[in-house]
Amino acid sequence: MPERKPLRGAAVEAYRRLMIHVLEHTRTHVEIDGRDFLLAPGQDLVELMDRIEEAAQSPGTFVHFQTDAMSLSALISTTTHVMIGVEVESATDPPLALSEFMIPEWEY
Repeated sequence: MPERKPLRGAAVEAYRRLMIHVLEHTRTHVEIDGRDFLLAPGQDLVELMDRIEEAAQSPGTFVHFQTDAMSLSALISTTTHVMIGVEVESATDPPLALSEFMIPEWEY
């Protein structure tokens, strides 16, 4: 009997659509020393956090990032207070229909 294999290509596409949906319905805030900045959509948050961590271990390094309105450079040092917040915009959106992203078919 042949091995059952999920439709990997369809599953990957469904996951990609789900992640795009999630990213389109979140807003990421970076607060630096009490000032809040809203990151531009598509900004790589993990990469930005890595750069902030590296800069925080230095005497002082500028970290560059993008907001909706401007490009910013923040001087990050051992005394800089940084907080990251991801806000999910679900209060006004209709509930996510997971069935749209599920793959019920199997390939044999």
